[in-house]
Amino acid sequence: MSQFPPRPPQPRPTAIVAGALLAACALCAVLAGCTSDEANLVGTGLPGELQLNTPQTVFVEALSASGRVAVKDEALSYDHNELLYFGSQGADASSILAHYNVQTLRDSLPVGAVLDETTVTSVKLRLFRTEAYAAVPDSLLDVVHPLLPQNPTKVFEIHTLAAPLDVALYPGPEPATADPLGSQEGAGASVFLDLPVAQFLIWVASGMNGLLIREGSGSQPGLLGYAAVDMTTGGYQEIDLVGVGTTVGPVLTVAYRDEAAELDTAFVFAPDVDVSTFHALAPPPADIAAGLEVQTHLRRYPYFFPDLADLPDDILINRAVLRLAIDAATFGPVESLVLHEVPLSLLAGRDTVTVQEIEAAATTADGILAVDIGQMIFDEETWVGFDITGTVQRSLNGALAPDTVLLLTAGEEFGGYSVSGNYSPDFYFGRMLFLGAGHPTLAPHFEITFTPFSGGGS
Repeated sequence: MSQFPPRPPQPRPTAIVAGALLAACALCAVLAGCTSDEANLVGTGLPGELQLNTPQTVFVEALSASGRVAVKDEALSYDHNELLYFGSQGADASSILAHYNVQTLRDSLPVGAVLDETTVTSVKLRLFRTEAYAAVPDSLLDVVHPLLPQNPTKVFEIHTLAAPLDVALYPGPEPATADPLGSQEGAGASVFLDLPVAQFLIWVASGMNGLLIREGSGSQPGLLGYAAVDMTTGGYQEIDLVGVGTTVGPVLTVAYRDEAAELDTAFVFAPDVDVSTFHALAPPPADIAAGLEVQTHLRRYPYFFPDLADLPDDILINRAVLRLAIDAATFGPVESLVLHEVPLSLLAGRDTVTVQEIEAAATTADGILAVDIGQMIFDEETWVGFDITGTVQRSLNGALAPDTVLLLTAGEEFGGYSVSGNYSPDFYFGRMLFLGAGHPTLAPHFEITFTPFSGGGS
């Protein structure tokens, strides 16, 4: 049976010809005037001929408003992010904190099973790194130009916490620690870190405050993202899993063997909570003269609007483009860039707004899907551009709210420019930077081409 619906009956050729003749007659009647209609004065009161002049182009650098704002998802507390960040890169640094309820191990053992250093043969902490930080093969260096650290070797220092872990304090300073549990070197898609069996047995007996996993001396630079316990199934596409059913997060794997109880197995403990400290974070540009920043994971977005006061009246905007010059200090994964029209009253005077507030108030002006800044830098490209013709024309026509500004964001899930269905901008940490208004030759500017009207009466 055909999968397509039956084709509707087609008109006969004679019907098509007849219809065409009737349409032609109707058109002639309109052009020549119908003999049955009396003469009237429609159109005789119009003023003189309207004329279009030669298009002109101006470059507008002055802004009527500018600023920046931190953005948070009100539905997502920071300790429920899908990635944990470890290491340091420039002025940015983060450690990993995790807490485990390992006292439940006794409930998993059969009656009579021994739990001591003879039966617990090893305790390992495993971290799952995302593939974005994998090393690029030499054969691809001419076509792949990521702005992320590529599989650096790290020194992992593990400490117990001096007080119970409170994830609500982060991002923030690293907590005080008690006992160091060792220091090991590691790299790759999975890192296995040995923990003292004797210390693990203390936790089983009396609980724990939590662990701090800190970058040690001798580490290669770079911030790395590791799977958190809250990683969703979409995020699994970003890590190299060893098999279906693998528990993700900074997991503890406890090898247990009791010959008398005929038990040889492994117990896996996912953390009940985990969080990145981000105890050091580079400050944003001081103002728009110093630069523009679109930061993800810990979102920070800039806003601005061109000063259109010097544009003449009665013009048609043929094209208006915002151009931003790339700052080579940019780093991070491929991400989208989107301009939204939002009320200045939503942003001015506020340190933080929510994604939900922006979504409710924003109209998307333009966007660029999956901007590969690394490739652009390699290709020696200078500018990214946004078409805001409609925004400028509506502003001049008075059809835009007077306090409207343009907010530059990453590809949020609303607006149609999400870079991936696997994650949103809270997933990867990155910073897209653009030169500021104080740059002598590459300042952000609005290139506006318009056509003046003349004639048409007064």
